[in-house]
Amino acid sequence: GNALKAQAQCMAFPATLETEAFVSEVKAFAKKGQIDDTANLKNARFYLFHSRADQTVRFPALSKLEAFVKSFTPAAQVKTVVTDWAAHAFPTENFGGPCEIPGSPFIKNCKRDVAGEILGQLYPGLKPPAAKPQGKLLAFDQSLYAPEDGNLLDEGFLYVPKACEAGPCRLHIALHGCKMSSDFIDADFREHAGYNAWADTNKIVVLYPNAGKSFTNPNGCWDWYGVTGGNYLTKQGPQMGFFSKVMNKLGVR
Repeated sequence: GNALKAQAQCMAFPATLETEAFVSEVKAFAKKGQIDDTANLKNARFYLFHSRADQTVRFPALSKLEAFVKSFTPAAQVKTVVTDWAAHAFPTENFGGPCEIPGSPFIKNCKRDVAGEILGQLYPGLKPPAAKPQGKLLAFDQSLYAPEDGNLLDEGFLYVPKACEAGPCRLHIALHGCKMSSDFIDADFREHAGYNAWADTNKIVVLYPNAGKSFTNPNGCWDWYGVTGGNYLTKQGPQMGFFSKVMNKLGVR
């Protein structure tokens, strides 16, 4: 983890990134048992979205990420979507700021249901979304599952469709972006990203965890460069441990 490398190389000059080095590092983690076996990714499915107009994370980052993912997962299971005009944000079908204008709020009305596209790629054969979500958004205490150094807010949320109140359902974890937690945009992401309408008709519970902000993480990002410590990439990482505990509590098998 390195904040300078993350912000300079990964975001501003991603063409200089060495994908092979990252692949080797992941394989080394797996060999040591610090992460699960990468063979588990052979059946995984991925959705990658990027815009040539993104001025926050430059466009060459997409090809690097795509090459990294395809080192572990067959290309046929990886869907890559490119747009020419969307600013850096989570795109929605009908909610948020103008799609092409950069800056906060980082949820934009791009006339594109990216949440639906994500779910459709991960879970093929979905039924059409509900006209209006009818499930419940439930708050839960994240501190019960997170260490103090986990950089998490006290409160997270769970969207539970009516069909899931008394029976088994799939679980989808929807991670907000930087400056998109409850601290920054209140309920906008969990209510308007677009996941809930699809969840209703396809028996999917959606977990909306909330990352916290701190002196070293003022934008409330999820830890992608070591804010919570050097083990952030492994099972021992505070946020990784949090997700594992929450999933266990929900009975994920």
